[in-house]
Amino acid sequence: MRSLQLNPLKLHQLLSQLHQLLSRLHQLLSQLHQLLSQLHQLLTLLVLLLMLQNNAMNK
Repeated sequence: MRSLQLNPLKLHQLLSQLHQLLSRLHQLLSQLHQLLSQLHQLLTLLVLLLMLQNNAMNK
């Protein structure tokens, strides 16, 4: 069985593609983090509004 041999150019191309994919993944994860952070803020506001509404109705 022959061992797998990659020529340096092919290896460089593959590593370059991997780098691009990882860079894109990082970008998407960063955007996801931002969206989850905004969702957390909105849910916090919603909880506060519901607490205020509940407090007003109990008076």
